[in-house]
Amino acid sequence: LETLAMARAATSVTCEQLIAFESHHMDRGAMAVIITADQTDGWIREANLLVRRGLRGVAVLLDPPSFGAEGVRSANETRKLLEANGVVTYVLKQDDNITAVLSQRLG
Repeated sequence: LETLAMARAATSVTCEQLIAFESHHMDRGAMAVIITADQTDGWIREANLLVRRGLRGVAVLLDPPSFGAEGVRSANETRKLLEANGVVTYVLKQDDNITAVLSQRLG
């Protein structure tokens, strides 16, 4: 989990761009699962648009501050923005049991 949280993309394509591009290839009712440590607004807007277009959105957020990152929004703040628009959201922090977090019943 720590390695994934500190991973860097090997492409210049942003999470926002990837969601925007791929979502156009998904049929209404399909599920998009987004796993990211990115806490920026662009991809959050795109994830919220997925739900408005009739897709089911699930976000698994890695919480950067729990891994030592500074100057970024916490995943709990991002969770609020996503859940307000119907995106089911899980937050993983350093040392969390992944199975336990992803097994929680939400909503």
